[in-house]
Amino acid sequence: MESLCSSVREFVPEGMRVSDNDVLVAMLSKTYAQALLNAKENGGNAVTRVLESVCSAVFGRLFGVEEHQWTSIACDIRPRIGIADKNYVGCPLVFLFLSNSLDDLLMPTSAKSLASIASNVRRLVDNLDAPYVRAFVDAMGSAPSSFAKPTAYLLKYPTLLLTTNQTRFRMFEADFGNGHQGWAAFIKERPGTVIFMPCPPPMKGVNISMCVETSVLREILANEFWMSAASQIN
Repeated sequence: MESLCSSVREFVPEGMRVSDNDVLVAMLSKTYAQALLNAKENGGNAVTRVLESVCSAVFGRLFGVEEHQWTSIACDIRPRIGIADKNYVGCPLVFLFLSNSLDDLLMPTSAKSLASIASNVRRLVDNLDAPYVRAFVDAMGSAPSSFAKPTAYLLKYPTLLLTTNQTRFRMFEADFGNGHQGWAAFIKERPGTVIFMPCPPPMKGVNISMCVETSVLREILANEFWMSAASQIN
């Protein structure tokens, strides 16, 4: 993880700070989009591919041709409004959406190409300030469906990626009476959901829990750049 982030930071604009999460989101955005395309091209027989082509054409007529991938980034609002130390009750999250060109995502992965996406993630997150949070909360209070409607629309697109970072939670320090837990995992989510989690000690790095179709996972595990930075936990 440290080596990956260091190589990516060499290509970000001078003076910009990109976090580990920015790099992870960039890495998953490219890897997931590439795996989806490869799985679609390599999977199934001729009849299946024809049916998928017809469905894609119908989908394009109804909702437009998918030319961009939308990536959702869950952000904690508490530091933005000065209550990070409070026992806030409620949903402290704002979901930001980043749009990346599929043409760019499908280009070979490199530290330079990841730096471009990671920089866009950082700019998006940095724009989440107190006035933005206040406007978001006011909008949710006056029209709750204002969030659900665009989200439901984006769910129609297969390349939609949903990310959330849980690495700051001390999951493996919890003891419910039978000692510290040895593993933590989430229930199955919709395909395209990715959760960054802490690794159980003494492991280092980030545990990436993802929900994808089997054919897509097969392509991810065949991605050389991805496997140079990750290993599968069985």
